[in-house]
Amino acid sequence: MFRKRKLLRDRAAGMVFDWRRGHGTTYRLLFAAVVSASFWGALFGYVQIRQTKSIPLVDAPIDLTVVNLDSPQNRWLAEIMDREALFHERWDVSASRALDREIERASGSLKVAPYVPRLSEIPPFLPRPSLINLPGRGPGSLPPPEEVAPVIFASPPVDWWVEFRAIDGAPNWGGFSFRWPDQKAALSEGETWTVLIGLDWQGGIVTSTAWEDAADPRTPFILEKVRESNFPRLPKEGPLRWVKIEARIYNQSVRN
Repeated sequence: MFRKRKLLRDRAAGMVFDWRRGHGTTYRLLFAAVVSASFWGALFGYVQIRQTKSIPLVDAPIDLTVVNLDSPQNRWLAEIMDREALFHERWDVSASRALDREIERASGSLKVAPYVPRLSEIPPFLPRPSLINLPGRGPGSLPPPEEVAPVIFASPPVDWWVEFRAIDGAPNWGGFSFRWPDQKAALSEGETWTVLIGLDWQGGIVTSTAWEDAADPRTPFILEKVRESNFPRLPKEGPLRWVKIEARIYNQSVRN
């Protein structure tokens, strides 16, 4: 009795929900059923569900014939396959060892006689030939050779100069020349040096280097003379410019 009254009191307070039966009017249940049926009816009416059909397998039997290409009567077929088929393009000769094995097999089946050298004496010609001189041309009949006077070639006087000219990068620079201080130095006509210099916009030399071997003792002297030269300046400030200069040795006495 007490439990029932407590249950009624809790249910009235909203603390207990009865799962066995619903509360309220039956119109709510009827309205929910109508909405649910309308929703699912519209879903099944507009949405079409198709089931995929499996593609039947094509029954395409093939004929397989195994031919023994090692047989002599099938040799013609093997030659046609080797010429017409694309099998040779899939065969890398460098990676295949079949050719080496075939060469070893063929070499092993051959019987090669070993070479045994024999020494035999070759007899001289009999009778032995004798040296016969022409008439009047014996060893004591020829006169002694005449003395040949040495030829002395005249060389022009030496006056070594070095000429500088721009070959790239400085079209307005006319170059210059100077006389080599040591006229007894080992110089040759047409000997050249190529010097690469970097100039700022005012014509000052920032860096200079020679394309030839720096071990040549004459190269530092050539670079020193290049640094003493004056180069034209640009009208306005600009980046570093590179000039290639050629220094050529010539004999002034020959030019005059």
